[in-house]
Amino acid sequence: MRKSNCRYWRLQVLGLGAADLLLLALTRTPQPETVKGTVVDAGSMTPLSGVEVAWKSRKVISDIRGRYEIQLPAGARQVSFTAPNHPVIKKLLILKQGGTRVNNDALLPSSSGGMPKVLALDRGSLVSQQGRKWEPDVSADSPISLADEYGNEDQLLTLNMGSGRVHSPVWRNASTILFGREALVHHPGNSGYLGVFQFQYESSRIQQVSSGIGIHFLSKSPQRDMLAGADQKSLYVLESLSSNAGLHRIFSLPANKGFLLSVAWGPDDRIYFTVDDSVPLDDRHYLSKSRIASIKIDGTDLQTDWASEARYSYRYPMAAGLEEMMFGRFALDGSRQELWIRNTRTGKMQLLAEPALRAVYLNSVAKRLYYIYQQELHLRDLHSGADWVIVNSVREADYLRSVE
Repeated sequence: MRKSNCRYWRLQVLGLGAADLLLLALTRTPQPETVKGTVVDAGSMTPLSGVEVAWKSRKVISDIRGRYEIQLPAGARQVSFTAPNHPVIKKLLILKQGGTRVNNDALLPSSSGGMPKVLALDRGSLVSQQGRKWEPDVSADSPISLADEYGNEDQLLTLNMGSGRVHSPVWRNASTILFGREALVHHPGNSGYLGVFQFQYESSRIQQVSSGIGIHFLSKSPQRDMLAGADQKSLYVLESLSSNAGLHRIFSLPANKGFLLSVAWGPDDRIYFTVDDSVPLDDRHYLSKSRIASIKIDGTDLQTDWASEARYSYRYPMAAGLEEMMFGRFALDGSRQELWIRNTRTGKMQLLAEPALRAVYLNSVAKRLYYIYQQELHLRDLHSGADWVIVNSVREADYLRSVE
């Protein structure tokens, strides 16, 4: 009898131990992410040693090459960089999961004056893969944020848009951001929550510009107060941002023929957009291959293959200067991802960066290129070839080209 009781209690203890271990496995503290990068003087573009990189009580010091490495928990984290003879700057890091490495460089300006916000950034979803909101150090009401030209002083906007997904931030002027919005639940009652909205930076006022259509991609005319927008199937033009004329459809894809992936207003007053085609390989498999098309703003003179080639996919056109467009070109076997620039008048092409995914802005005078690769915003010095990651977790971005 005693032996039986002992065996019973031993099994109970073992069972409780297993349950405890399972509970510990489910509730254990997530692994931290390792953030590493280089701290650079923004004026001379030389590394800075002895810079204090801090998050709450965690602090590290950059080495003689300006390099640092710090471990942080997942979430939206604000990290400070403190160096002699430089103002303290803060960078917003969006860390999605533990046990990984994130690159983020810090360019420290020498001036103590506040840098204007010139980068409008789509930071992607602020919800984790498990469906929970990330723990933030800062207000996390929207995935759109603003930063200066070095990706510093990043600030999430207070859009309070509920469950709707916002897309494609575009500067209208120095104080107003335009963005597209799509409801997560497709229902006729949600039509009033769809369309194009604008956010006034100084007053935090939100105003609906157009409604009824879920807009994914936006681009503003560089010459006029007009807007091009697209959902997954159709391309639209808003002829005046100051009126209630609404979006006018100028192009649509057939129901079973591909998707639109981006839109850009060109310097020649044409609209350039990415079409993702499904190319059948056999009865069960197909290849996704994209091209860039071009069309006039009144819907005429469609050029279906402005950039198209059998061996490559072309994506993400972006205006650059008075006569040039930038775009991504990708080998179908995945071996090359390149960023090119092409003159819209002569057709002359030039390779800008590799590997690279999506152009943001080219400062042809300072020879600085902003582009996105693997959801990181890069700043590249085309003189020296030096390349820095200035913002992490970026889906789309816009650079304010002129301050009114």
